[in-house]
Amino acid sequence: MSSPKKQAVVDPVTTAVVLGYVNPDHCWDFLFPAVNVPGLSGKIVKFSKEDFRRVSSLHSPGSNVARVKFGHESDSYSLETHSLDGIVYQQTEVATDHMPNRVDRARTAESTLNAMTLNHEYDAAQTARDPSNYDAGSTDVLSGTDQWSDFDNSDPVTDIKERMEVVRSKIGAKPNRGLIPEKVWLKVSEHPKVVGRISNNSDQIMTPELFARLVGLDKVKIAGSTEFADGEFQDIWGKDVVLARVASNP
Repeated sequence: MSSPKKQAVVDPVTTAVVLGYVNPDHCWDFLFPAVNVPGLSGKIVKFSKEDFRRVSSLHSPGSNVARVKFGHESDSYSLETHSLDGIVYQQTEVATDHMPNRVDRARTAESTLNAMTLNHEYDAAQTARDPSNYDAGSTDVLSGTDQWSDFDNSDPVTDIKERMEVVRSKIGAKPNRGLIPEKVWLKVSEHPKVVGRISNNSDQIMTPELFARLVGLDKVKIAGSTEFADGEFQDIWGKDVVLARVASNP
């Protein structure tokens, strides 16, 4: 009897699609990058605000050197398991070397992975947009003439810079990333007080890269992912701009 290892079959078509699959419209890892962990559950270290405490380093010859101790906490994590089966109908498997069959298998693999990552996208958006996940004073709602659709009275650049300072006052460091939903970006990119800051050239086009430099962020990403629900396409990120401090090497 052959071993299970010898019975295993690797489909080169679907494998090529699955490895390194990325949906360019999804933004979940822009705010919540994936982190490798050693097991399905365990402990992680959470550093406290002690890193920002000022300690005198003044030292006299012969005296003891001041010792610093940085506090940290441990927290538990437990990974969830998610899986979906993508169906390829039997008639498409009859001639595996036929190009249409390869395309069908590749499309099935891609659609299945897209469904998986769409769940990540939705969960990330729900987490980032939930005001209860933030300290008091860390969220704001623009109303009336303060809304960025009011070109005469609003100022997106000033608003974002002020909110960046709020983040810095809460965590001790400025945010380095900004996520802007597609519908909001349509207003921001055409806003006279935004475009007017970069050039007097009427043909100048505002880009996420230019806007990031304008407000002082490392990266700005436009969130345009949607889901089909209740008979229509809906924006997953709504109209909420998210400013975050994201580690470059989490």
